[in-house]
Amino acid sequence: GVHHIAYETDDIEGDLERIKSMGIEAIDQKPRPGLEGTLVAFFHPKSCGGVLTELVWYDKYWHKKYGKSFITTIKHLIMLHACRGQRERI
Repeated sequence: GVHHIAYETDDIEGDLERIKSMGIEAIDQKPRPGLEGTLVAFFHPKSCGGVLTELVWYDKYWHKKYGKSFITTIKHLIMLHACRGQRERI
């Protein structure tokens, strides 16, 4: 099965705060160092449809050193708030 889903972001601090403000439970309250110079932040599966969800930021040199990211660009994300029955576009 799926272990987790990662979304690449250019503004990890801003996106983390925006998603938390929507009531999504963050495991990381602020971005932390990930592998090879990345910053990461995770959201609890119980707030994300049962899937561990990650935001990841790469510095501007990461792609030059390691090549193209394996993460597909996401144009938009619809998160369902089960408790409110609302949809939020982020």
